[in-house]
Amino acid sequence: MPEQIAESLDAGEVAGPFHASVPAQPGPVDSPLDRDKTGVTWLRMPTRLAFPSISQAVGRPRLTGRGAIVALFALFLVASVLSDWTGLGVLTGLGYLVGCALAPLYVRDRALLQIVVVPPALFLSIVLIIQVLTAQGTGKHGMVLSVVEGTLLTLAATAPWLLAGTAASVGIALRRGLMGPLRQIWGELRGDLRALIGRVA
Repeated sequence: MPEQIAESLDAGEVAGPFHASVPAQPGPVDSPLDRDKTGVTWLRMPTRLAFPSISQAVGRPRLTGRGAIVALFALFLVASVLSDWTGLGVLTGLGYLVGCALAPLYVRDRALLQIVVVPPALFLSIVLIIQVLTAQGTGKHGMVLSVVEGTLLTLAATAPWLLAGTAASVGIALRRGLMGPLRQIWGELRGDLRALIGRVA
C-alpha cells in the first residue's frame, strides 16, 4: 500500500480521502498548489489579496434620492429625540455620521450629488424642529432666544461629528463616481457663462 501511494504521487496524482486519486496538473508560477520535498501537495496562501470594490461589497444600489432623504430624516430625527431624552449628546452626532456613511453606499449613482449636499441642511432643520418643540422660554421673545441658543449649542457640540460625517459622505461618493455629475454640471455652467458673455459682448 505505501508503495502504491508513493507511485501515485510520483505519477502526479494526489490521493483523496476514499482512495480516489485526482491528477495534479502542473499550473503556472502563481498556482495555489505547492509540493514539498516529500512529494506531499500543500495549499499555498496567495501573496496578494483582492479586496472587493464598494459596489461589490454592498451589491447593486437601489435606493432613490427621495428614499435616501426620507431615511436620513428619520434617522436624524430618532437620534436627536433619543439624545434629548437620555441626555447623551453623542447620539445626535453619531446618528449623523452613520447616516452620511451609509447613504452614499446604497443610493443610486444619479443621486450621489443630491445625497452629499442634503444631509447638512436636513440635520439643521431637524435641530430647529427639536428646539422649537422643546423651547422653555416665556413669551415669544424668550422662545426665540431659547431656540437660537439651543441650536447653536447643539451645532457646537456636534461640530466634529458633522465634519466627520460630511467628509465620509463626500469620500464614499467620490469613490462611487461623484466626479461624473460634477463634471457635467461644470460643463453646463461653462456653457451658460460663455453664452452670457457672448450676449453682453
